[in-house]
This record gives sequence, structure tokens and C-alpha cells, in this order.
Amino acid sequence: MKAQGSNLQFFAPKNNMHTPHNGSDFLKLRTIKTHHAFTRFFLSHIPAETKRPAMNSAELYNHIYDTNEKALRSGDVLIDPVLSRGMKDRRFGLSLIIPVRRIQIKYEKLVRQFKEIEPLYYYPFSDLHITIFDFVQGSGQYRRNQETEMKCIEAAEKALKGVPEFDIEFDGIVFSREAGLLQGFDHNRLLQIRKCIRKVIKEIGLKNDERYESGSAHITFCRFKEKIRNPETFMHFVDEKRKYKLGKEKIDLIQLVEHDWYNQESKKRVIRCFSIGRSSSLSILKKL
Repeated sequence: MKAQGSNLQFFAPKNNMHTPHNGSDFLKLRTIKTHHAFTRFFLSHIPAETKRPAMNSAELYNHIYDTNEKALRSGDVLIDPVLSRGMKDRRFGLSLIIPVRRIQIKYEKLVRQFKEIEPLYYYPFSDLHITIFDFVQGSGQYRRNQETEMKCIEAAEKALKGVPEFDIEFDGIVFSREAGLLQGFDHNRLLQIRKCIRKVIKEIGLKNDERYESGSAHITFCRFKEKIRNPETFMHFVDEKRKYKLGKEKIDLIQLVEHDWYNQESKKRVIRCFSIGRSSSLSILKKL
């Protein structure tokens, strides 16, 4: 999906994003206009016909701000239909993620301040994560498959072999019409890991289920479950926090998980943990 006012596509839908889960859900979702479809995004996809030199992280986040500022100031946001209608989320998939563990105090302070301005959906700290790679895109058709999980473990083990510990600095926030992001800066470490994963899955015969190639180290922390009540006040606060320093995450633990769209802790199944910068991966935390 293209951001309004731009020919750059920064938002792309997940596979089967609008799949009805039952008759009632279908009736609810069918009335939502296509251009207001809720999409998951990783901010780096540019259609082939508009390819231009890759942006660094700062340029990318600034471009997101510039592309969406006008719409946000007018209250033109894309509502998440699952959150707004209180429906149970049945979209599941398999992803390689980084759990967030070290920025809780500053994050929860930021969320408290936002809640005083707008009652949007803010991720609990336990649900925050950085997506490295979606092996199986989240959808209502997802079915657990042990053979696929073993292939994903193999791919992750090979791609992460020899990867050293590294840091991601979370410096500032930015909003699109769909969600709020914590801006992560990783010196392209994740780009390198993703590139290696794509190579490995091709070698082992695992289907690449990516919709686009992700190019950032962001954390999604907020989604719109309703319209912004006071867009100018909201954007004034966003501008105040554009350079809000949340701190640094030392990345030494990566997880392969089965999870829902929002990475809710209560619904997440950890399949395998990988301890990078050490000689071997950790054992399975939960049985397949």
C-alpha cells in the first residue's frame, strides 16, 4: 500500500491479511475499504519501477515522517480493524525476532505520556520485539507444521552462525498513518543477517514468504484502534519526542517464534532460542 502523497511504497500487506475467520468476522471486515486495509510494514520496500539508492536508517525514518506528516496532522490514519472491533486475532505465523529487554523504564514513561493525550493501542513492554525475518507470514490460514519449523531452525542456525553480539540504539520515534515506531539504529547488522537468511533458505529449499525486503531495526509500539481525537496536540507531542532517547539494546538472544500479529506474550510459542556471539544455540525452551 502506498502512503498518500508519495510514489514510494513503504507499506505492504501481509499474505491473506483480510482472510475471514468466520461469517461474523467476514461481515465486519468486508465493509472496510481497501485503501484503509490494515497492513504490517517494514518500511523499506520500494517498487521496482521506482527504485532509487537505498536510504540509511536516519534518512528512512525522516522520509516516513515527511511522507505521513500532513495526513497525521489532519487525523487521516488507518484504523486497525481487529483492534477497533475487539475481534480475536487469529492471524499467526513463524518469525525470527529479537525480544526487547533493556529499555523498559523509558518506554513505559513514554507510553504513559502518550496515553494522557490519545487512548490508542500501545504495546505492553512484554510484546515489544524487532522482527528479523518472517518465515511464514501471519494469516488466518496458518497451520502448525513440524517439518516447516525444523527447516526454519536449520535456516536460522546456519544464518546466525558466527554472528557476534551487537547493539541497537533506540533514538527517537516516528509515526506513519498506520502505527508508531521506535527508531532503531543497528549499523546494518540486521540487513546482513536477512541477506544471509535469504541465501540459506534458497539452498535448503525453504520457500521465501517475504512480501518485501525489510530494511530497518524498528520496533512497532502503537497502532490506531480509533481516530485521533486531537491531531494537532498529538503531533505536537510526537514532534517533542522525535529525538527521545530510549537507550541501547545489547543483542545476544534471538528467538524463532510462532506468534500472532501483535506478538502477544500470552499467545506466543517460543520454538528455539539462539544465543549469538557464543559457540552454540540454546536448547528448545518449549517442545514443538
